[in-house]
Amino acid sequence: MVVDRDPVFGALQLEGPRGIDEADLMFANAVVNQLAVALARVTSIEARERALQDDLGFLREAAASLGEGLLAVDLRGTITLFNRAAERLLGVAGADALGHHISEVLQVHRADGSLVGNEECPLTIAVRRGEPVESDDHLFGSPARAAFPVSCTAAPFRRGAILAFRDVMEVKRSEVEQRILAETSAVVSSSLDDRRVVAAVARAAVPGFADICFVDERRPDGSIVRDCVVFADAGKQHLAEHVRRYAPRPDWQTPQRRVIETGAPFLLSAVASGEEVAQDADHAALLRAIDVASMIAVPLVARGQRFGAITFATAESGRRYADRDLRLAIELARRTATAIDNARLYGAADRATKARDNLLGIVSHDLKSPLSVILMNTDVLKRAGEVAAQRTKSVESIRRSAQRMDRLLQDLLDTASIEAGHLVAEPRRVAAGAVLADAVEPLVPLATARSISLVVEVPDDLPAVLADPPRLHQVITNLVGNAIKFTPKDGTILVAGRRAGAHVELSVSDTGPGIPEGDLPRLFDRFWQARQTAKLGSGLGLYIVKGIVDAHHGQLRVESRVGAGSTFVVSLPIAPPHGEALVDSRSVGPLLR
Repeated sequence: MVVDRDPVFGALQLEGPRGIDEADLMFANAVVNQLAVALARVTSIEARERALQDDLGFLREAAASLGEGLLAVDLRGTITLFNRAAERLLGVAGADALGHHISEVLQVHRADGSLVGNEECPLTIAVRRGEPVESDDHLFGSPARAAFPVSCTAAPFRRGAILAFRDVMEVKRSEVEQRILAETSAVVSSSLDDRRVVAAVARAAVPGFADICFVDERRPDGSIVRDCVVFADAGKQHLAEHVRRYAPRPDWQTPQRRVIETGAPFLLSAVASGEEVAQDADHAALLRAIDVASMIAVPLVARGQRFGAITFATAESGRRYADRDLRLAIELARRTATAIDNARLYGAADRATKARDNLLGIVSHDLKSPLSVILMNTDVLKRAGEVAAQRTKSVESIRRSAQRMDRLLQDLLDTASIEAGHLVAEPRRVAAGAVLADAVEPLVPLATARSISLVVEVPDDLPAVLADPPRLHQVITNLVGNAIKFTPKDGTILVAGRRAGAHVELSVSDTGPGIPEGDLPRLFDRFWQARQTAKLGSGLGLYIVKGIVDAHHGQLRVESRVGAGSTFVVSLPIAPPHGEALVDSRSVGPLLR
């Protein structure tokens, strides 16, 4: 029994009672040939099986020492090889994987997290194409582990395929971190507006690092605002306004408030009910609606100053923050704080430059006129034979000009004190009505000369207030003086006082042209003047008024409508019933009614 020139398998002997003819010999030869072919096939199959087992044995021994996950499947998809690295990466024991269909052990996802069908699986593609397939865009998971990014290679292997893969979570995370840091560096260096910087950083962090990002920024006046709230899920953006309402307040104990006060970062890997990071039940309900899963809050610190806090949170992604994420958050916050600090320093320098230019303009313009008067009248006084009446008139002109110069210089000094935060105010218990009358009386002749009716209305039982009498006098004088400037002939100015809860409100109303709505936000800015009244003053009066009121911890507001006049209201706290004696520098006088 032989096939072609292969070794002889053996021999077949036939015996019988009669002789064997040619036909019998042909029959026997045909049988022998079929037996030989069958034996050859069996031998070949056994040899291949032995070779396959030898190969698999070698692979198992080699794969056991590899750091990459390695698994093999036959053409039916049954797992025939599953090394220790695959066990570790997928969280499945080899005994629970071998002999099972691969779909029971390995779940393949696209980069967006959606499951991949069998036809798109790298193993199937490799078998179909008959060549290796490499991919860095898939996620692998199992019943025991959530999907994680991998770099994998699938290749056909005899009667099946083999898959090698490794976890590239750290690589992907490093890539994301570097991208976020690069984007942050780009945005913080592209603007000198601190609000734009904050908004750009929040957008750069979402969604690569966080599903939600918001910034609590401490303004120079001490208030904390939460202007910027960014969601990865656009469907949640309508909740931004609700999130803004929970900007930290002085008496709160939210993580953001503690971070701003202490400068210590905050990390909570798993947010349970939201109550552990919320101020109240409504706040906790909002966090649950947003589906906050993990949170980091870090301070914004530059040059030893804390500008606020930036908060990163995860939600729909299900990601949990760890110490490595905290380090990235701290670095993002550091760069953001430096950019905010630079923007504020630039703004301060720019304002200082403009203030210098404005100051030079005011000094050169407003002092030039009284100085000219002084010089002219000095020349008049030098003339021999000058009559006494003319000398008296010249001296009076010099005095008025000197007073104007003194007032302007005092306003400039007060402006500098307010800007530096050093304005001196010594509040004490003082009769508000008396100060009103004392401030208004010298202005009555000026109002009368312009045919303006100046009226003071103060009830007899108006409570005393906590105020510095000279400073309060300055406030009323400035407000009434402004009203006289802008009130037309035959107009009326009403100076009034009334109690409003725990405060006393002192108001100055006029029947002037009113203030356009667009000018109201800038009304108390230093050196600012409306275009139509730019020649009527230095632009310091209302700025000083606001600075004095702020120094008293009071409030200043304006109500105005074009064509209907304006009302300025100063609100000051009522003085306690006991304490320093009531200051009353003069009687109220006949102005009150």
